[in-house]
Amino acid sequence: MKPGSGPSQLSEVGAAVLSESERSKPSALNPLLPAVADHKLPLDRTGWVATRVSGPPVPHFAVGSQQAHANPVYIDLTGNKLDSKTDAEYFLAWIARLEGDLNRRNRMHAEKDRVTTQLKIARDVYQKLAEAK
Repeated sequence: MKPGSGPSQLSEVGAAVLSESERSKPSALNPLLPAVADHKLPLDRTGWVATRVSGPPVPHFAVGSQQAHANPVYIDLTGNKLDSKTDAEYFLAWIARLEGDLNRRNRMHAEKDRVTTQLKIARDVYQKLAEAK
């Protein structure tokens, strides 16, 4: 992503904690990596962090702007338990949004039943975590 071509965010357990749209700068380490965000994130709990970026639409791609989300980096702080309930609630909302998109867009015909089943299985897992004490 070129600096200034779209916003990027650093997320902590699903919540944006830093927006880099003004602070992205060219990479000094590798010219193939055109933007770098340099930020210290104070960590006070166990959880995860990830980056999310977006950019302008590209030719031959009908959906609009480009988006990407990195895999999370899990942080385990000694003496601090993971708040599974908060994460579970986040993913329950994410699954609901995904299911809504699946039904609204109606683009998946051959595998829709399989995807619906996978979403139900995931929802059941996260529902149990959300209800745990």
